[in-house]
Amino acid sequence: MGKTGCGKSSLIYAITRIIEANEGKILINDIDISTIPLQILRKNIGVLSQNNGISEGSFLFNLDPLGKFSDYEIKDALKKLDYWYNKEEKENYGLDDYIEENGANLSLAQKSLISVTKLLLKKNCSVIIIDDLGSCLDDKMQEIVYKAIYTSFPYSTIIVLTHEIKNFMEIDRAMILNNGEVAEFDSVDNLENDKKSLFNKLQLNFMEEEDMEKEEIKNKE
Repeated sequence: MGKTGCGKSSLIYAITRIIEANEGKILINDIDISTIPLQILRKNIGVLSQNNGISEGSFLFNLDPLGKFSDYEIKDALKKLDYWYNKEEKENYGLDDYIEENGANLSLAQKSLISVTKLLLKKNCSVIIIDDLGSCLDDKMQEIVYKAIYTSFPYSTIIVLTHEIKNFMEIDRAMILNNGEVAEFDSVDNLENDKKSLFNKLQLNFMEEEDMEKEEIKNKE
């Protein structure tokens, strides 16, 4: 958790070894990730980021470009997000719908939800990294997404990169980043009880920003 530019994205790059550590180690299940073949490492890490990678083609092609999954597996993943895709409203779950290059005919939320569905299809990930869904999904949709992820990956370690912690995120411990360094790392309860914590300051700042945004929208109306 932290402000923009604090180092959250760098954490993704380090865990997935897009960038290699110059010093120190990153351990997953007590194994130094630098010793794991890159293909195997990334196969076991699911990343839900704002980089959607949408291609021109059908909805089905974007979900399963290599044809690895059965119709049942794909539709089962979509059912977990039925707030978005309703089988009674969309023939064949909309899998034949045409998507333009880079998802030009989709909203930001729809692009993000394609990425969520692809993650749900991946399965068997030891680590899941969720990169700030708040910028593209409202709270109601986020809650549905988190529930689907927790249900699909009950034994995985889930890392949430966010500006603000919401109740539905079910966070056990929070790491607060500041200028690329770990400023705080503790249970959410302990950080909330410490009135001087950076965690509380960040939470308060984001609540104030949300209130200001709501007030601006109200004034425009």
